[in-house]
Amino acid sequence: MANINLFVLSNYALSRGFCLKSRTFKIYFQCNRCFSQQVEHTSEAPRASRSNQVFQLSSDAQIDDTYFSHMKEGGSSIRYTDYPGSGLRKDVRPPKRLIQSALTLSQRYSVNNVLVEAKKLQQYLWARQVPPESSTVQKRIREREHQLLYARLQKTDDDMLTPEEFEKVQQKAAQSTRKTTYHWRPLELDAYLSVVYMSSHLVSNYSVLYAILREIAETDPSFKPLSMLDFGSGLATSVWAVNELWDTVNEHYCWDKSPDVSTLARLLLQDGKDYADMIYPGVYFRQRLETHHTHLSPGFDLVISSHSLFELPNQRTRLEYIDKLWTQSNNYLVLAENGTVHGHRLIEEARTHILKNYQSGEHKGHVAAPCPHELPCPLVNEWMRPCNFEVTHRLHPGHGQADFFEWRTSKPQTSKKKGISTRYCYVVLKKGEPLKEDRYPRLLSNPSMNGKKCVHCVMCLPDGKVRQVNVQSSVVPKVFKVAKAGTWGTRLPLTSWECLELPSKKDSSSTATDSEVDLDT
Repeated sequence: MANINLFVLSNYALSRGFCLKSRTFKIYFQCNRCFSQQVEHTSEAPRASRSNQVFQLSSDAQIDDTYFSHMKEGGSSIRYTDYPGSGLRKDVRPPKRLIQSALTLSQRYSVNNVLVEAKKLQQYLWARQVPPESSTVQKRIREREHQLLYARLQKTDDDMLTPEEFEKVQQKAAQSTRKTTYHWRPLELDAYLSVVYMSSHLVSNYSVLYAILREIAETDPSFKPLSMLDFGSGLATSVWAVNELWDTVNEHYCWDKSPDVSTLARLLLQDGKDYADMIYPGVYFRQRLETHHTHLSPGFDLVISSHSLFELPNQRTRLEYIDKLWTQSNNYLVLAENGTVHGHRLIEEARTHILKNYQSGEHKGHVAAPCPHELPCPLVNEWMRPCNFEVTHRLHPGHGQADFFEWRTSKPQTSKKKGISTRYCYVVLKKGEPLKEDRYPRLLSNPSMNGKKCVHCVMCLPDGKVRQVNVQSSVVPKVFKVAKAGTWGTRLPLTSWECLELPSKKDSSSTATDSEVDLDT
């Protein structure tokens, strides 16, 4: 078999980005890996750096009085801690009937074995990553080929490689790349694993959906859904959450590819009994996402996809399903995933796709929550962290086997004295023009007291920026009361959010006389 000569190898190297020098094949500069990184950085917009500057909320910031039309008066003072959109500070308690049904079904299996498997499944699902694209994997294989080829040619003075040697380099590059690449697999649940999934995710999934839908019900009281579609329904926790908040829904379409999970979800709606009637009428389970429903009726008032985007193999498939869900929605589309970097990446991908491709026409929409803007997420671009939130759930007292749901883990759920908190990422998209409530600033962390009369908050503002803001009681007393009682994820109903830049610590000594803000408060 003929050898690969210098000319053929040179053409191969040049086609891959190599720059050769004489017969030793030394590289003047790094090839495809660094070169591709330079191209990516030059083609994209420069990444903004995180600003540690602290701002002061100006005196023009005032509470929206119409937002507090239902305020409760207690004595001579008015409580500013209860308003539409402040429900995120409240713990979620799953329905007693749901928990009793789950406990009835769990008696068919060994609870100890289920709990062991539930902990493993929870950790596995929490650590899931976005499936790598085939083009990305092939690109990494080519980069590894370059590295191995360069190392091989450095060890020998021969200017030729046999086809067998060249093939070995390619095989080694493919094997080493696959070892370091995330191996994505779809979640396949049989009857037993469905019960394991129920133990690990029933309460947390319900709490996440209930917290998101509760904010919609509080901020948009005129919204009364008649039909809903749940893509990747799983245990049908969306059916329970929707009916806890609205009593107008008469059609529930639950799509899931696993018949065993759908069977378990149906049993949960039948009090754990095989031949009982469903608690909520009009629940239909499907294993195929049908689109002909839009020809029979205008669509669905509420479309939900919770912890389902990780089950789609690539970006093209994900965006195709996002288009189907958005076009079948009449009002709201709710997307929720794990509160990890990869979960936020999927949410941001769907959010960007809809805002970019549906800028006009009947399907034009906007972001209703959590973002008060349609700009790129500033937390990712500046703060290098995902935009996630937290919900705390507690079971009703009196459940004999509460440990079936309230076992503790380290990362997915944080143990607390009064319950268990779960982090999640989400986006709520709505068709039509945005309401004024959709453009209120949102707290991205729990406020901290900076003295007795100053609250330090991290806010996402409608101008697409995240800022650290000090709210002083002497400047804006009403806003101070609301911010002090706020929590991670709540909105601040402000009519104005102008922020004044505070002097830095280095310049505080020289600008102390000119500053109008008392930094000691």
